[in-house]
Amino acid sequence: MQTMKNEVILLDDDYEVLRGFLGKDKLMTINEKENIKHLFDEVNRARVVSKDEIPANTIRLNSTVVIKDTSNNRVMALTIVLPEQADKRKHKVSVLSPIGTALIGYRKGQQVDLRVSAGRKNFTIMDVYPSRPETAPIHEN
Repeated sequence: MQTMKNEVILLDDDYEVLRGFLGKDKLMTINEKENIKHLFDEVNRARVVSKDEIPANTIRLNSTVVIKDTSNNRVMALTIVLPEQADKRKHKVSVLSPIGTALIGYRKGQQVDLRVSAGRKNFTIMDVYPSRPETAPIHEN
């Protein structure tokens, strides 16, 4: 999971959606259940703002984020979505996945340290789009 404590900023609508996952753990996969505690830690410490106040470069639900793995400089674009919209082939990741949970509420330029099955990964947030643009890279090496 994420260990770096960047400030989390959430759009008030996203905050309500994410809080709505409380009590729905019976419907979640085992992996989602493992991530839900971390997500709620993030949600509970978040600064919740209105649409007029949220910085444009903040990762929200349905945002596409371009990240770079600092260990190998691999660049990829992911769209953060609700669990039922996740689709690996389309690079849509659930907000309840480890990377989705780690990225939500962060901004361009921040770094995220993530524990994965293979060890630790560090990502730099290169860019954030409110929705998936046609020009966002899927993978670059």
